[in-house]
Amino acid sequence: MRTLLVALVLAMVLVPSLPAEEEAWAIHAQTDLSTQSDRGLSEVYLPLGLEQTPLVAENEVQWTWWSWSAQTGSDWPDDDALYRASNRNISLDSTSSEVVAEHHAPSNGDAVALSGKVKVVSAEDRVRMVAFDISITPLENLSNHTILYVVLTENIAEDQHRRQAENLVREMRPEVAFSVKANTTTDLVSMLPADHLAA
Repeated sequence: MRTLLVALVLAMVLVPSLPAEEEAWAIHAQTDLSTQSDRGLSEVYLPLGLEQTPLVAENEVQWTWWSWSAQTGSDWPDDDALYRASNRNISLDSTSSEVVAEHHAPSNGDAVALSGKVKVVSAEDRVRMVAFDISITPLENLSNHTILYVVLTENIAEDQHRRQAENLVREMRPEVAFSVKANTTTDLVSMLPADHLAA
């Protein structure tokens, strides 16, 4: 099974935008998606005691996973970290002080073309959400098992106990509602509600 890993990183500074009256959503900020296909992906699972907090390599995008909210009372989300570790057959030990890291090398070529915008939006209830408005075009025929992961990270995260972590994964959402046939474009919107951005 081939899995397509795409990190869509939301910058902390977004371009302000006035809400359009004709749209169902009020747009508070937005920025264009950017791709970094020449960089590898490093997935880092932090130890419970945060004894090690590795620096991000220049040639890699980093996803930092926190798996210990049940043990520590942290308000960082850990459900996606536990799912991801299980999915990757990674064993996590609460007594270990070592970082567990998995590195994915850059692909030899782009399998898909991505474009679109990341928006902070709200509806009539004024609850803000993050919307990934994406156009995805496979450049070759992909497996029917291909998954697009929409991942939202926080550059510098701090929990209520003042723990800090860089590039903390706030939400990971799998998307499969797109064509896997070459040169066929699918437009989709992946919404991350506000309650998904906190534990």
